[in-house]
Amino acid sequence: MTDAPTGRMPDFLLIGGMKCGSTTLHDYLTGHPQLAEPQYKEPGFFSRDERFSLGLDWYRSVFASAKEGQLAFESSTCYTRHPHFGEVAARIHEHLPGIKLVYIMRHPVDRLYSHYRHAMLERQKKNEGPVVSLEAAMSESSEYFDAGCYLRQIEQFTAHYDRDRFFFLTLEELKADPDAMLGSLQEFLGVDRVPTLSASLKGASNAASARAVGTTTASARDKLRRNPLVRVAKRLIPKQARGLLMKAVMNSPVVKARAKAKADAFAAQLSKLTDAKRQELLKRYEEPNAALAEFLGRPLPDSWTS
Repeated sequence: MTDAPTGRMPDFLLIGGMKCGSTTLHDYLTGHPQLAEPQYKEPGFFSRDERFSLGLDWYRSVFASAKEGQLAFESSTCYTRHPHFGEVAARIHEHLPGIKLVYIMRHPVDRLYSHYRHAMLERQKKNEGPVVSLEAAMSESSEYFDAGCYLRQIEQFTAHYDRDRFFFLTLEELKADPDAMLGSLQEFLGVDRVPTLSASLKGASNAASARAVGTTTASARDKLRRNPLVRVAKRLIPKQARGLLMKAVMNSPVVKARAKAKADAFAAQLSKLTDAKRQELLKRYEEPNAALAEFLGRPLPDSWTS
């Protein structure tokens, strides 16, 4: 007799978009008592073949912490990066035909530039090549532009799900009136309305520069741990004191200054989003944005036109 699989399937998915405030929205949702935090925020199960090959039992285990009466969910932004991640919507529908879908969007040009910064940071961190210009990055992959064609992404899902399965919002709407937007989202999910504060939405800009500092600090911490002198010291210092010592070292002005200097050096390698480039991209997004507004049946944020 084999053991029964642990965990469960999710009740709804936050399907993106990438660099649109999905992390902030995910963090809010995990703070709701009727919503269970998944083991992994972004498992990418239905979009990454190496994850999908782990099987449904593995996916169920991602939601094993969900208690009775709680809704389970996860937030994988690669679910809305068509056509760069295959037939994701069809795969989701095959296994989750009754799921609810939440999709957050953002000014497409701001999203694109944030995506570029993120990609270059990852490239540098993994030693996968030099930082390139925005133009070069967009020439390498159309994904930067495609991920901001939001209706194109939505249509991959509306081919399988009725309109009432979706909740659409923009980062701008969420920041302008978080209580109203989050209240509507809670109603859509069928959970109690829990009052929230605007302060819970801090960090919605997904600042890549802050992550660059964090990445550099983590790198410095790893190097410090590999230092032979530190290894000797670890054997001499009581275990209870090691964490406090490491924290003191990492918070030292020298380490912080080095991390900031490296982050500044990274930022200096990036292309600037010039007014001319911004206007060029805005022009390219005019038609996709107009189609999106018509589909949603409401105007897009005013800021999306500039």
